[in-house]
Amino acid sequence: MLQQDSIIIQHHAEPAGSAVSELPADTALDAAYDQFLELDLNLHHTAPRAESTWTLMPDSFALYRAHLDSALTEPADVHRYLHDSFFERDSVYRTEVSTPGYGVAGDPVPYMLRSDNMITLLLLLCFVVFSVSLARSKHFITRQLKNFFYTSHSDDDDAISETSGELRFQLFLVLVGCLLIALAGYLFVTDRISQTFVLANDFQLVALLFAAMIGYYGAKSLLLTVVNNVFFGSKKNIQYIKDSLFLSATMSVLLFPVVMLMIYFDLSVQNAIYFFGIVLIMVKILTFYKAWAIFFRQKGGVLQTFLYFCTLEVTPLLVFCGVMLALVDILIIKF
Repeated sequence: MLQQDSIIIQHHAEPAGSAVSELPADTALDAAYDQFLELDLNLHHTAPRAESTWTLMPDSFALYRAHLDSALTEPADVHRYLHDSFFERDSVYRTEVSTPGYGVAGDPVPYMLRSDNMITLLLLLCFVVFSVSLARSKHFITRQLKNFFYTSHSDDDDAISETSGELRFQLFLVLVGCLLIALAGYLFVTDRISQTFVLANDFQLVALLFAAMIGYYGAKSLLLTVVNNVFFGSKKNIQYIKDSLFLSATMSVLLFPVVMLMIYFDLSVQNAIYFFGIVLIMVKILTFYKAWAIFFRQKGGVLQTFLYFCTLEVTPLLVFCGVMLALVDILIIKF
């Protein structure tokens, strides 16, 4: 009975002649096909074409609901009821309806400096400028190294004069050093402290560390200028500031290959800390020597040199490190 009703629905929904013509020619079913075609042609010529109707015979796989039988008054309701079948919740039922994929979302790829195009472009630019500047500044570097351990006591400005190009070159190296220390600080924080921050992306943390390093050098230079001008005069202050600038630029050159190894060749943070510590200690020893040679050599005051060095060199560095650790702790997302 269900098969006959299904044949009637096909008759009203689509002409049977076209459906029969598309069926494959099978010798065993020729008689059945001829009988079906003859029945369809007789109905087509003897009875007028009626409107499409929906059968009320339930599907054998339907989910029977007694309380819905009284509501099946419209063809749309009947159609909706007949589709409420046993396979309704199956993933392959009515594949024309889009469904979300199964499974869980994978872990996102963590941010890495080596995959950041902006960082790569900046480091590549710094390397090119490094190479060109060092190639053109051989005379300046040789003169600076020769005069570093010789302190002139003359008031002549030519003894400590430098060209504007040489000063710009050293300032550029200091800016590159700020960027390198910021990148190394980011790697240290993400490796030893935390990897989740309240910032929108990790690039903002690198920019924040870079700005903090520039602020540190600027505040330190201002503090040295004020103290040295008050106690030692402007000539010695300028000489000390230029020597400090040369030491900072040299430190930037020494840190560049280490930071490159950390970013692109997975140099461990522990080994990088050892190298940074050695470079920093060497720079501070040379700074202590220059403070003694410029300000306290004639007076023979080693204790005064030690107090000056601790006040204007060590203390600002320790304060800066403490402020940066507190800032990073504020930015960390605490669960």
